Amino acid sequence: MPERARIKPTLLPLSTPLHVPGEAEVCLFVKDPQRAVKDYFAAAGDSGGVTRVMGLDKLRKRYRTYEGKRELVAAYDLFLADDRIELLLPKLLGDAFFRSKKMPLPVRLGRNPVKEARRALRSTRLTLSGGSCVAVVAGGTGMATAALAANVADVLVGVAAKAPGGWSNVLSVHLKTPDSVALPIYSSVVAPADLVKADRAGGKAPVAPADLVKADRKGGKAAAAPPLAPAVAAV
Repeated sequence: MPERARIKPTLLPLSTPLHVPGEAEVCLFVKDPQRAVKDYFAAAGDSGGVTRVMGLDKLRKRYRTYEGKRELVAAYDLFLADDRIELLLPKLLGDAFFRSKKMPLPVRLGRNPVKEARRALRSTRLTLSGGSCVAVVAGGTGMATAALAANVADVLVGVAAKAPGGWSNVLSVHLKTPDSVALPIYSSVVAPADLVKADRAGGKAPVAPADLVKADRKGGKAAAAPPLAPAVAAV
């Protein structure tokens, strides 16, 4: 369990993206003037998969009401936001975005807007709250079993690297859809009292158990171990 909730989400890269550039409707919130980002995309000839750029001023004026926010959240598959304005957005977007679980993913536009937008589209969100349970979207039921299994493995590797205490602090892992029961695929043999606490000195996270996730030494990508595939296929 994190000692303090982390509001800012961490991006975990996935082998198969949840949103395909060119097919998904993606809205990017930026600081004013929004024209600067639009001109950058136009000059590059590539928007990184972003279909609309919206500044804070336009967001405040056009989507002030709750109904307006509901229409906005329903119009796009994914929302991104310049990390420099990220803390201003929860108040502006309100409950409509929280309830739909579409709060924007942060991107660092100061580096390379096109590259950062594409990186966000290839990632999923990890938000470490103050509780002991964390949910991460790894894929959809329409994905191929192998692709979904690889994404689940990617998520587990990412959690092992980012969670306080690393993999040793992960007590259990379950798979579920919004309408299904939670299917257990891993349970720690370590007693709760012996769980490793976060290393404040910045120590390395322990490697995930070899019987759950194995590293592909050739490509550096995570691969699902055999026990994982049946669980994913049963979702």
